[in-house]
Amino acid sequence: MKKIILICSFFTLSLCSVFSQTAEQAIRTAIESESKAFHTNTDRAAFIAYWHITDETRMIYTGPGVNNVLTGSQMKTAVTAGQLPPADNAVNEYTNMLIKAGDTVGWASFDQKSTTPDGVSSYMHEFRGMVKVDGAWKIFTSFVMEYKP
Repeated sequence: MKKIILICSFFTLSLCSVFSQTAEQAIRTAIESESKAFHTNTDRAAFIAYWHITDETRMIYTGPGVNNVLTGSQMKTAVTAGQLPPADNAVNEYTNMLIKAGDTVGWASFDQKSTTPDGVSSYMHEFRGMVKVDGAWKIFTSFVMEYKP
Protein backbone atom coordinates (compact mmCIF):
# COMPACT_ATOMS: atom_id res chain seq x y z
CA MET A 1 0.00 0.00 0.00
CA LYS A 2 2.83 2.38 0.87
CA LYS A 3 4.40 1.70 -2.53
CA ILE A 4 1.15 2.55 -4.32
CA ILE A 5 0.77 5.81 -2.38
CA LEU A 6 4.41 6.67 -3.07
CA ILE A 7 4.04 5.93 -6.79
CA CYS A 8 0.80 7.93 -7.01
CA SER A 9 2.40 10.86 -5.18
CA PHE A 10 5.44 10.79 -7.45
CA PHE A 11 3.21 10.60 -10.55
CA THR A 12 1.06 13.52 -9.35
CA LEU A 13 4.11 15.68 -8.59
CA SER A 14 5.61 14.82 -11.98
CA LEU A 15 2.43 15.85 -13.77
CA CYS A 16 2.26 19.10 -11.82
CA SER A 17 5.83 20.00 -12.74
CA VAL A 18 5.21 19.22 -16.42
CA PHE A 19 2.08 21.35 -16.62
CA SER A 20 3.06 24.20 -14.34
CA GLN A 21 5.04 27.11 -15.64
CA THR A 22 7.69 28.82 -13.56
CA ALA A 23 7.44 32.57 -13.04
CA GLU A 24 10.50 33.03 -15.26
CA GLN A 25 8.91 30.99 -18.06
CA ALA A 26 5.65 32.93 -17.70
CA ILE A 27 7.53 36.25 -17.91
CA ARG A 28 9.38 35.11 -21.03
CA THR A 29 6.11 34.01 -22.62
CA ALA A 30 4.50 37.38 -21.83
CA ILE A 31 7.45 39.29 -23.31
CA GLU A 32 7.58 37.19 -26.46
CA SER A 33 3.80 37.40 -26.89
CA GLU A 34 3.78 41.19 -26.42
CA SER A 35 6.57 41.63 -28.94
CA LYS A 36 4.86 39.35 -31.47
CA ALA A 37 1.61 41.27 -31.02
CA PHE A 38 3.46 44.57 -31.55
CA HIS A 39 5.05 43.37 -34.77
CA THR A 40 2.15 41.44 -36.30
CA ASN A 41 -1.20 42.79 -35.10
CA THR A 42 -2.73 45.81 -36.73
CA ASP A 43 -5.09 45.86 -33.74
CA ARG A 44 -2.93 47.55 -31.12
CA ALA A 45 -5.28 46.47 -28.32
CA ALA A 46 -3.68 43.02 -28.67
CA PHE A 47 -0.26 44.54 -27.95
CA ILE A 48 -1.37 46.78 -25.08
CA ALA A 49 -3.12 43.84 -23.36
CA TYR A 50 0.32 42.66 -22.19
CA TRP A 51 0.88 45.92 -20.28
CA HIS A 52 -0.21 47.03 -16.81
CA ILE A 53 -1.07 50.64 -17.63
CA THR A 54 -0.91 53.12 -14.74
CA ASP A 55 0.26 56.72 -14.46
CA GLU A 56 3.70 55.34 -13.53
CA THR A 57 3.98 53.11 -16.61
CA ARG A 58 6.82 54.04 -18.94
CA MET A 59 7.85 52.88 -22.39
CA ILE A 60 11.27 54.28 -23.25
CA TYR A 61 12.78 53.76 -26.69
CA THR A 62 16.09 55.15 -27.83
CA GLY A 63 18.06 54.49 -30.94
CA PRO A 64 19.81 56.11 -33.88
CA GLY A 65 17.98 59.43 -34.30
CA VAL A 66 15.04 58.40 -32.10
CA ASN A 67 14.29 59.04 -28.43
CA ASN A 68 10.76 58.45 -27.18
CA VAL A 69 9.22 58.22 -23.74
CA LEU A 70 5.55 57.37 -23.33
CA THR A 71 3.75 57.37 -20.00
CA GLY A 72 0.78 55.11 -19.32
CA SER A 73 -1.81 57.71 -20.36
CA GLN A 74 0.22 58.59 -23.47
CA MET A 75 0.38 54.89 -24.40
CA LYS A 76 -3.41 54.64 -24.22
CA THR A 77 -3.75 57.74 -26.41
CA ALA A 78 -1.14 56.48 -28.88
CA VAL A 79 -2.96 53.15 -29.22
CA THR A 80 -6.44 54.64 -29.70
CA ALA A 81 -5.20 57.44 -32.01
CA GLY A 82 -3.20 55.07 -34.21
CA GLN A 83 0.10 56.80 -33.38
CA LEU A 84 2.18 53.65 -32.93
CA PRO A 85 4.19 52.43 -35.93
CA PRO A 86 2.35 50.02 -38.22
CA ALA A 87 2.90 46.28 -37.82
CA ASP A 88 5.97 45.19 -39.77
CA ASN A 89 5.61 41.39 -39.43
CA ALA A 90 9.13 41.07 -38.06
CA VAL A 91 10.32 37.80 -36.59
CA ASN A 92 12.18 38.13 -33.30
CA GLU A 93 15.16 36.26 -31.94
CA TYR A 94 16.07 36.55 -28.24
CA THR A 95 19.53 36.06 -26.78
CA ASN A 96 21.29 36.73 -23.48
CA MET A 97 17.95 36.56 -21.65
CA LEU A 98 18.15 36.96 -17.89
CA ILE A 99 14.90 36.82 -15.94
CA LYS A 100 14.34 37.18 -12.21
CA ALA A 101 10.96 36.95 -10.49
CA GLY A 102 9.53 37.26 -7.02
CA ASP A 103 5.94 36.57 -6.06
CA THR A 104 4.49 39.67 -7.74
CA VAL A 105 7.37 41.62 -9.28
CA GLY A 106 10.03 40.57 -11.77
CA TRP A 107 12.27 41.81 -14.54
CA ALA A 108 13.95 40.65 -17.70
CA SER A 109 17.01 41.83 -19.59
CA PHE A 110 17.78 40.55 -23.07
CA ASP A 111 18.94 41.24 -26.61
CA GLN A 112 16.46 41.09 -29.46
CA LYS A 113 17.01 40.88 -33.19
CA SER A 114 13.93 41.70 -35.28
CA THR A 115 13.97 40.78 -38.96
CA THR A 116 11.25 41.96 -41.35
CA PRO A 117 10.07 39.81 -44.28
CA ASP A 118 12.23 41.87 -46.67
CA GLY A 119 15.35 40.93 -44.66
CA VAL A 120 15.94 44.18 -42.77
CA SER A 121 17.16 43.52 -39.22
CA SER A 122 17.23 45.76 -36.17
CA TYR A 123 19.05 45.04 -32.94
CA MET A 124 17.98 46.05 -29.45
CA HIS A 125 19.07 45.73 -25.84
CA GLU A 126 15.90 45.56 -23.77
CA PHE A 127 14.82 45.70 -20.15
CA ARG A 128 11.27 44.95 -18.99
CA GLY A 129 9.88 45.52 -15.51
CA MET A 130 7.08 43.06 -14.81
CA VAL A 131 4.25 42.88 -12.30
CA LYS A 132 1.81 40.06 -11.63
CA VAL A 133 -1.78 41.25 -12.02
CA ASP A 134 -4.70 38.87 -11.48
CA GLY A 135 -2.36 35.91 -11.96
CA ALA A 136 -0.81 37.14 -15.24
CA TRP A 137 2.58 38.77 -15.75
CA LYS A 138 2.27 42.24 -17.29
CA ILE A 139 4.87 44.79 -18.38
CA PHE A 140 4.85 48.03 -16.41
CA THR A 141 8.07 49.55 -17.73
CA SER A 142 10.21 49.00 -20.77
CA PHE A 143 13.56 50.39 -21.83
CA VAL A 144 14.65 49.60 -25.39
CA MET A 145 17.94 50.75 -26.85
CA GLU A 146 18.28 50.08 -30.56
CA TYR A 147 21.82 49.84 -31.88
CA LYS A 148 23.67 49.22 -35.11
CA PRO A 149 26.01 46.20 -34.92
